[in-house]
Formats: sequence, C-alpha cells, structure tokens
Amino acid sequence: VFGRRRAVAIARRLRPGMASVNSTLTFAGMSTLPFGGVGDSGFGRIHGADGLREFGRAKSITRRRARSLLPSMTFERTPADVARLVKAIKVMYGRS
Repeated sequence: VFGRRRAVAIARRLRPGMASVNSTLTFAGMSTLPFGGVGDSGFGRIHGADGLREFGRAKSITRRRARSLLPSMTFERTPADVARLVKAIKVMYGRS
C-alpha cells in the first residue's frame, strides 16, 4: 500500500497474508515475520513461527504397553474376558 496519511489504516483493513506500506517486498528481508499469501493466492508461509508450522503437522501415536484387564476392544478376548465384561456392565447399570 502506498500513501502518506491513510496507508497504514488501509493495510490493516486488507486481508492478505502480509502487507507492506510504502515499500515492496520488505518482508523478504525480515526472517522473523511470516511471509506468504492466503486464500487462492497463497502457497503457504515462510519465516517466523508460522513458517515453521507449514513444515509440520500434528500426529498422534499410541502403543499398548500391557494386556487390558477387560479387553473389550480387541479380538484377543477369551470367553472368561467376555464373562467379566458382562458382569462389569451389569454392576455399572445396576442389573443382576
């Protein structure tokens, strides 16, 4: 945005990934500021914390460390396990 009086106010109202006032590509030289487009013009982010997030994604990993006491969600359950599950459910719901 180029201007003398209202350039900063106009830049604040825009919805780009970045805005530069009275300069072109000032962001390219500032490695701590996120740089990149948004919406249809965006290819992602570089620089700063937002740039680092572009190269990562959340991932959950779980691992069973011991045999379940009541293996209800596995095919490893035995008839005795099923009997314990039925008994536990009856106790929880007050049925005999």
